[in-house]
Amino acid sequence: MADAENAIIYTNTGKRYMISEIVNYSRESDYVVFKISNSASNNFKPVKFAKSNPKIGEYCFAIGNPRGLTQTLSKSIISGYRENYIQTTAQITHGSSGGALFNNDGEVVGITTMGFEEADLNFALNTVNFDFFKINNIVEKPINQENVNYKEQAVAIIRQYLKALGNNDFAKLDNLFSPEFTRFYNKFNVDKYEAIAEHQKYAETYPYPQSNIFTNTIKTNLDYDGSVTVSLKMANTIKKKSWNKSRAFEFEMYVRFNKSLKINSVFTNIIN
Repeated sequence: MADAENAIIYTNTGKRYMISEIVNYSRESDYVVFKISNSASNNFKPVKFAKSNPKIGEYCFAIGNPRGLTQTLSKSIISGYRENYIQTTAQITHGSSGGALFNNDGEVVGITTMGFEEADLNFALNTVNFDFFKINNIVEKPINQENVNYKEQAVAIIRQYLKALGNNDFAKLDNLFSPEFTRFYNKFNVDKYEAIAEHQKYAETYPYPQSNIFTNTIKTNLDYDGSVTVSLKMANTIKKKSWNKSRAFEFEMYVRFNKSLKINSVFTNIIN
């Protein structure tokens, strides 16, 4: 995550979800707790976390993406415990770290972290008795949305946002943005003035970008915490002085609003 150019969830059914907020992280333990958009409408089946450690010698299973081979299952054994880590014979090669380590009952006992292929030494962060959720108060309850026209208003605000960018009207953004952004493109936790400055900096190279939303792609979702997420596809035309002609790109765009319908998270992903 630290040096990623993109941060987005892809499911095995082809759906995509924006990582809208970093809740907590630890460089030392190598984990990130984050929120995704569309949380109120997804039908994910959560994994269960084990309440006790498996014994040394018991079977365990790792699921990861070694060398880009998604959903790879590896069978192994628990070979030891080293402070906050489980030592296992499950091969943890490039691309497979960050996956779950399961016990024989299909419960998560660890998050795979690193491995040394030449010595068959592999390690997973022990998640038994480590309550990521209680520590950060992540569990949320559904709320009643007082603003029944949030869909139309949210889309209208996005059009204002894109129009302001096309006109280099950065003063307009001050009213559209929330004081804090949980995500601004590939940055997390920035204030709105830093976000506006980033747009001004971009406009120095690509002034007056023109955007066209594909109306039939607009989807809106009300999340548990009262925020509204809009996803859509759009065409964006840009030009700079050194080019002979304009260039057009197609984007997926995700915009999240707080309960007051102020933009507090935005991300785009080039698709064509």
